[in-house]
Amino acid sequence: MDIGTYMAEAQYSLAEVAKITGKSEKTISRWIKSGKLPAIRHGTGYLITEEDIPLRVDPHLDRHAFIQQRLLSPDHVESVTSSPVESRRVDIQDLMGVAGLIAGGQVDRQGSLENINLMFQKHQAEVEKIIREQNELAEKYARATYKIGQLEERNRLLEDQNLKLEQKMVLLPPPDQWNSTRQELERVKEQLNSNESNYSQKVRELETQMHQSELEKQKLDSEKRQIELEKQQIKEELESERKKSFWQRLFGS
Repeated sequence: MDIGTYMAEAQYSLAEVAKITGKSEKTISRWIKSGKLPAIRHGTGYLITEEDIPLRVDPHLDRHAFIQQRLLSPDHVESVTSSPVESRRVDIQDLMGVAGLIAGGQVDRQGSLENINLMFQKHQAEVEKIIREQNELAEKYARATYKIGQLEERNRLLEDQNLKLEQKMVLLPPPDQWNSTRQELERVKEQLNSNESNYSQKVRELETQMHQSELEKQKLDSEKRQIELEKQQIKEELESERKKSFWQRLFGS
């Protein structure tokens, strides 16, 4: 990806913009809400495009390098001598000086051309190195931005879960009422245990009575059968007596 395209598309979080500009996050947030600073909504935060960051940058300095240096420097102190753009500007000045010497005939033209070629090769190698470094930084920044987005989304989910738990906590009774309810439940439990014990005892008593009633019933049934047998025997005797004639009854035969 071209470095110019990346610089146009680079985006920074609210905290990073606050560090770059030296302002507080509340100030940056106020600028965004008032419309003074354009921003893109991202999860629970914002992303600000690099070209929208309010900075007064020296035209000779590279804006992206200037911003990256502010992010990496804890005290926001810029070192102009370490800037790649400034070093390239110095090389160009040296090149112009050499060209002036050649034009004045003070330096051999062939040797100067060789020096110029060497300077251009060196300059090109430095530019390629800077582009590679910027591409690596861009890739690292993209990964970091993606991870930050994931963390912000996870934080939002955790906040939603926390809000739901707080809403559920509101529905719970206060500690005093909870203790009173628990004591009442303990009393009800003890009463139920006592009632269960009494019920079990009554059940055992009823089972004993039922057993005794069963025995008495069996005894009554046995007596009833015995009475029925005696009744049958008496009935047979009466029937036999009824069939006897007068003389049989008289003489007992």
